[in-house]
Amino acid sequence: MTDSQRSNVGTTRGSSEVKRKPKAKPVDVARKAIGDGAEAVRQQATAAYEAGAHAVDNAPLTALAGAIAVGAVAAALIPNSARELQALGPLGDRVRGAVDGAFSAAKEAGAEQLTARGLTAAATSTGAGALLGSIVKAVLAANGAAKEALHPTEGVQEKSPAA
Repeated sequence: MTDSQRSNVGTTRGSSEVKRKPKAKPVDVARKAIGDGAEAVRQQATAAYEAGAHAVDNAPLTALAGAIAVGAVAAALIPNSARELQALGPLGDRVRGAVDGAFSAAKEAGAEQLTARGLTAAATSTGAGALLGSIVKAVLAANGAAKEALHPTEGVQEKSPAA
């Protein structure tokens, strides 16, 4: 027998003696899958939290507006109970009245400021910079009027930038 034949025989004999790994139990496989899934969920939750925190840091007003919108949708979808309506009905009417009054006062003050500054449809086509400045002043005056309508008992009025 030559050396090459002996090496072939050794290889053939070695391949039949392959050790088999013990088969994993289904419970162990399930535990590993659950552990892997939990880790993946943990990583995704961390990434989502970091992305949300980054978004809030970069655009806090947008995040606030989004939170208010989600809250309004949730409030609209959840039905009111009879007890809730009985307990909070008068408060809702007062809040609604105050908001309507503040909106009316802001609208009226804004319209007065725009008219006083000569901002009509014809005037808006010229002087875009002056227009923007006047609109900002009108919005600030409307904001002050709305605050005054909501809190008339404070007695302290902030100086209006329109003066």
